[in-house]
Amino acid sequence: MLPLTLLTVLAPLTATQADDPVTVPADAATAAVTPAIDEVVTEAAGPSWSYVQVAAGTTTFEVLGTDIDLDTVDVKAGAQVSDTVYLHATYQESDFTLGGKATGLKIGAGLRAPLSPTVDLFAQGSYVSAEAETINAETDGWGVDAGIRAMVAPRLELGASVQYVDDGTLDSTTYEGHAYFNVVGGLALAAEYLTDPDADQSTTLFGLRYSF
Repeated sequence: MLPLTLLTVLAPLTATQADDPVTVPADAATAAVTPAIDEVVTEAAGPSWSYVQVAAGTTTFEVLGTDIDLDTVDVKAGAQVSDTVYLHATYQESDFTLGGKATGLKIGAGLRAPLSPTVDLFAQGSYVSAEAETINAETDGWGVDAGIRAMVAPRLELGASVQYVDDGTLDSTTYEGHAYFNVVGGLALAAEYLTDPDADQSTTLFGLRYSF
């Protein structure tokens, strides 16, 4: 089917020259095709670095061969402040079955490096702190992350990262993977999985994410 704009160009020609071959002016053809190209380019958007997200799930770790599950809530936000620089913050809280909770805070800044209009590499630095009420422990330190985020479809983002944390006493490496599916506007369903093999610990989260 011909675009409406192209039909408009052809109509007067076909009315007066029904028996003659139709020649479409080059400028008219370009004008008809350009809006379609612009629309495709507009839809090829990359990952958003300005967002808020609320998620809940389960943190599982092993103690003496027994898996222990904790209810976990995770709140995070980000803000892009330039073409390549963004700020980020995450707060996480896990409740112990026998009472008490563990909390963690991560805040910092990062750099994004676009590989294409839909794929970003990133690296970020963070101040991190953690507290566990049940054992009256509190730590703080620093962390670095590196990863990739990609819009594999207009509504679907997939990504992965490696996260390293050092609190001055212990260090850990966590591997993260996520999927965000846009529902409407800036609202998306979020699923995340984080695992620290050395600590036999993993976290699974599901929630809502709003990008702006």
